[in-house]
Amino acid sequence: MPNTAAKSSRIALLGLLLIGFIASTASADSQGTLIAEPVETVTDPDNTEAFGFGNGSVIVAPIPFSNPLIGTGLALGAGYLFQVDENANTSLIGVGTMRSDNGSEAHGLSFRLSTPGNNWDLSATFADAALNYDLISGGLAIPLRQTGSFARLEASKKVAEHWSVGLQLKYLDTDITSGNISFGGLPTNFTLFGGLQTASVGIVAQRDTRDSDIYPTTGNNLDLSVLYNEITSGGGNYTKIAALYGAYRPISEDGVLAIRLAGCGTADGAPFYDLCSVGGTDAMRGFNPTQFLDDRLLSAQAEYRHKFTQRFGMVAFAGYGAVGDSFGSLDESGYAGGIGLRVAVSKKVPVNFAIDASHNNDGESLIYISVGERF
Repeated sequence: MPNTAAKSSRIALLGLLLIGFIASTASADSQGTLIAEPVETVTDPDNTEAFGFGNGSVIVAPIPFSNPLIGTGLALGAGYLFQVDENANTSLIGVGTMRSDNGSEAHGLSFRLSTPGNNWDLSATFADAALNYDLISGGLAIPLRQTGSFARLEASKKVAEHWSVGLQLKYLDTDITSGNISFGGLPTNFTLFGGLQTASVGIVAQRDTRDSDIYPTTGNNLDLSVLYNEITSGGGNYTKIAALYGAYRPISEDGVLAIRLAGCGTADGAPFYDLCSVGGTDAMRGFNPTQFLDDRLLSAQAEYRHKFTQRFGMVAFAGYGAVGDSFGSLDESGYAGGIGLRVAVSKKVPVNFAIDASHNNDGESLIYISVGERF
């Protein structure tokens, strides 16, 4: 299982970017800008000799990002991290805010508690967002503004050495508007006139044998989720099922091959922002996450990661994704590849600033700036 020191820094530098970008996870899980060096710990987050709430660490981290959904901007996170005992994962109380150059902004609060012995993992996230982004439809880029409030609660229990199973609850109250006349001609699950409120409940499961959840070099990870979603405004419901599988193998002393496979399915009537998405569901680079949206998705990605020194590294990646109204008719697809630079932001754990340049089969080039690996 991933070590707890690694988890603490990942939560601090990634988890504090707790704006789930309600419409999609384009930041990924999710990214040209000026990269600022993050402010690291006020106290040492890797000190595991003192446990309990009163022996935690404070972390403040400004995080630049760039992605094709909401553009370039800066997120600021602040959190308090602690471990209840030596066998528990790191717990967190954090706040975050972000703003991008296209006027998108979001603010949120996050909480996570891992109980003694790591038997239970409890988490909660609350966020408000106002996002500006383009919906790609029929070759047109339709500008949208999506506002909303989001809440998520999750409780997972360790049921075997590498397995955990849990319950997830979500609530979203959102409204979407556009000044583009083409928006009104889209299907009702895109226009969502009058706004939408959705309550969700479901089962989540994970099997994780990785040696680290920041920069794994060996092991596998499987995430499964089955969510029932009730549209409380106007009726209707739908189910969404998603599976993400990652495998990691050392190629040399300094090289790692990482692979991700993704599958997704939603029932008819799901609002467009909860459809399966290439770039959203699977965090694939190369496409705006609103370009390939449908009821079904399959995708595959591979990435070679290499460390030149303790501070600098590179990646080369490629991926293919397809969507359609059924797994037998995945008739919209795309492939992309690229290279990236990695710059370590901590001497203690392998957390990287990532700058990736991608090129897709439509001839488009996109830049991503983020913290951490895509998968």
